[in-house]
Amino acid sequence: MSVGSGQGASGRDNRRVRDALLKKVCGDAEMFALGSSVARVVQMASSDDHGTHDLAYYVLSDVALTQRILRLANTAQYRTMAGTAVTTISRAISLLGFDNVKATALAMLLVDALANGKHAQSVRVELETALCASLVGREIARLSPWQGAEEASIAALFKNLGPLLVASHEHDRYREINQLVAGGQHTMSQASQMILGASYDLLTEAVLTEWKIPEPIIRAVAALPPGKPKPPSNRADWMRQAAAFSGELASLVGRGKSATGPEARALVARFGEALGIDADYTVNLVKNVEDQMSTVLQSMNLQTQRKAKPEPEPEAMPDVLLLATLETGEADNSGTYPSGKPKNARELLLAGVQDVTQMRAAGRAKVNELILAVLE
Repeated sequence: MSVGSGQGASGRDNRRVRDALLKKVCGDAEMFALGSSVARVVQMASSDDHGTHDLAYYVLSDVALTQRILRLANTAQYRTMAGTAVTTISRAISLLGFDNVKATALAMLLVDALANGKHAQSVRVELETALCASLVGREIARLSPWQGAEEASIAALFKNLGPLLVASHEHDRYREINQLVAGGQHTMSQASQMILGASYDLLTEAVLTEWKIPEPIIRAVAALPPGKPKPPSNRADWMRQAAAFSGELASLVGRGKSATGPEARALVARFGEALGIDADYTVNLVKNVEDQMSTVLQSMNLQTQRKAKPEPEPEAMPDVLLLATLETGEADNSGTYPSGKPKNARELLLAGVQDVTQMRAAGRAKVNELILAVLE
């Protein structure tokens, strides 16, 4: 994929920087594995039971991911809806929703692959922006007249992939870009183009193409032309606008900007007509998303850091693989043994047996659903 532009020596220098960066973020074994996993999850369809089973099996294949999805399902926001502790992935998918679990799994893949101690603070800032944008996209999708609008959550998550990868793999370049933007003479797109030889948006498109992500998602993360977008005439246009709005609003939230401030009002004035939103909706949207962010970060054992700060000293990012086990209310049984076995394993198993018994008694469960529940 051709990204960036330039003339003469300057253009060749830009291409060298861009190509070296792409090789670095896509060429090593860890990033190749991340791309393969991301592509596999993105391509899971929600249109039938087969997609749900594929997602459940995928989550179950990763013990840490299983714990985190179950922990999310057992947070106060969702457990109140469920009434009882959620002990199986099938039930978690039913409670949280297929698209929610899918987007959460993708976010957790990024957490695992890109968290590093050396530049943890910068990675955390960009990761939180990506998570926030994904939640904004999910809320915006509720207003969309287009089928499959829930994919806006995934597109919005990937919208911030460029800065996230640069923060993780080329931190000096990341800092240079932020310094240019802070000077007030360059936009983020201009600064990243100057330093990397490709804007963040074009870098994101290039990486997603390398990862073989479906074309509709790649088109959705492409930068919009400047100015006020027209009301979308098709799903692709709407996805692109929704992802752009989600990314920009998430950036404002991450920098501690008020939902009623001048930057937020300008954002609503730009996207309001196209997306069918107004200032009051945006205020409520930001409140809901901030509440959801707390729940998601809690499930990943990541502490939120919402306000923009000067470049801090490096610190260790919490190890998301060392999550506490399910918050089922039994304080004396919380935690795991060194082997990873939950201390309340007996209670969890009995709850699972009860789920299977209820499924059989109802007489409506399919054989493959029963088998999956038994395996869980």
